[in-house]
Amino acid sequence: MNIIIVGGGVVGSTLAQQLEKEQLNHRITLIESGQEKCQKLANKLDILAIHGSGLDPAMLIQAGIDDADMLVAVTPNDETNILCCYLASRFNVPNRVARLKSTNFSHEFFGLKDLGVTDTIEPETDTINQILEYLYVPEQTEVINFRKAGIALRGFKVTLNCALVNHTAAEIAKIMGDPHVLLLVISRNGNTIIPNGESLIQLGDEILLLMPISAINRFHDLFKTSGDKIAKVVINGESPMTISLVKEIEKRAKRTVLISEDEEFCRMCADSLHNTDIFFGDPGQEETLIDAGVNTANFFISVDEDGEENVMTALLAKAEGAEQAIAVTNYEKHLQLFRTLGIDHIIQPTKLSTQQIFSDIAGFSRDAVFRHSKTDMDMSHFYIESGSRIAGSPIHEIRKKAQSQFIIACILRNNEFIMVSGITIIEEHDDIIVFYNSHDLKSISKLFRA
Repeated sequence: MNIIIVGGGVVGSTLAQQLEKEQLNHRITLIESGQEKCQKLANKLDILAIHGSGLDPAMLIQAGIDDADMLVAVTPNDETNILCCYLASRFNVPNRVARLKSTNFSHEFFGLKDLGVTDTIEPETDTINQILEYLYVPEQTEVINFRKAGIALRGFKVTLNCALVNHTAAEIAKIMGDPHVLLLVISRNGNTIIPNGESLIQLGDEILLLMPISAINRFHDLFKTSGDKIAKVVINGESPMTISLVKEIEKRAKRTVLISEDEEFCRMCADSLHNTDIFFGDPGQEETLIDAGVNTANFFISVDEDGEENVMTALLAKAEGAEQAIAVTNYEKHLQLFRTLGIDHIIQPTKLSTQQIFSDIAGFSRDAVFRHSKTDMDMSHFYIESGSRIAGSPIHEIRKKAQSQFIIACILRNNEFIMVSGITIIEEHDDIIVFYNSHDLKSISKLFRA
């Protein structure tokens, strides 16, 4: 594919780097207005980096827009991103993606499709939605949606009141009311189990389910702790999405508390958030957390613009007694260590954005599209070539003959995603999504690429 990226910030550079790793002969061109940043990207990545504006038709022509398959505009300016997509539509680029920070442009009044936008990336909205998912079902450990495929991954801890406890894997679909729900893995006492139909789900297990996106509401109904509102949520930050997040949480919590060390922001919040207690103070100070009553909070959520500060503040809140702590950050270093120290969920907006591009536009990536954080399990994409020795065989026969355990999660066939069962037959030219132990990558690759 010929892909043009406009904007070399965190999202643009991360996307370019990920596409480069794919090794699928993508032709990647990045346009960046900052000369120093552009030069750094050119030195770091094996891509064509052009210094200039994505709103300049001459630059777009230089980038190869005449035969481009996709343009992704991810500059910090929403209007620029929309206009880049409009220009790309004039060059008949089929896929045109705009990053939007503000939710205002999502309103149907703007008619984004008429303005040339075929898809959007909305990091703030996606981050809010992911936070709300953890509030819906506090026991959740993984929340990932592959929208183009119409499927979702949900990991969670099995508690005493869980609807699945002491049931087998084969019974899950009936309990969920959807035949396409699939149990991918069980993590039990530090051990990883790839289940079969008779595998029993036990109290304390952490399990990972694959389900159609249409089944998510049913999942919420079955696995949320109770129908009551959350007793107390404390939020820290003054990022652009803070007020939108707090307004959503007000609908779900009996008491909402917002902490900010920006006095003007506190005044603005007091005018617009009528069901939230506003605390002016430094959330990095123990006194502020005590005054805000973080020790009685069901959730502490840190969404400040400084991701490193969010991580440290969430750790402090957890130490002060918050039941669950959520930090929003694009900070990559030591994330697993921070989870071990007590942060329950770390949400990375940039990761959500790049993941969405792959799942909504480019399909699944060649490398692992998902890595389970609590086990050594990967989920990867494989293409079944003409003449493959497994083409024409049902999945249950392939699993019997294989040297390693795996689960085929779903198939992309003729641009349609198919949820599978043991009798589903693999066909030539299928794109399949396989869940397996990362140590078995070599044998799994040999099986599905033979």
